Amino acid sequence: MRTLLSPGDHVVIPNDAYGGTFRLFAKVVARWGVEWSVADTSDPAAVRAAITPKTKAVWVETPSNPLLGITDIAAVAQIARDAGARLVVDNTFATPYLQQPLRSAPTSSCTP
Repeated sequence: MRTLLSPGDHVVIPNDAYGGTFRLFAKVVARWGVEWSVADTSDPAAVRAAITPKTKAVWVETPSNPLLGITDIAAVAQIARDAGARLVVDNTFATPYLQQPLRSAPTSSCTP
């Protein structure tokens, strides 16, 4: 993650993210000088509203843990792309067998 983010960058994370994700941002990433905020990632408008000019990544967990919230990957990918940010998809519950985020995202936003 350190190669993706620099001090002063911003990340949007889900408001119902896994506790380990919150701790990662609150205890580790924040020490790097990276800012973060939460948004209801099941609502594309809320994600769009949470993005700032400093946003470099939008992190989604779908289904989320523990509430099993669902994010429209294609819609949020487009929002991230429009903002010049990367989309990070944690799909631990679905596994890559059941959910393939790169297939869900618009082709133009898929970068290795």
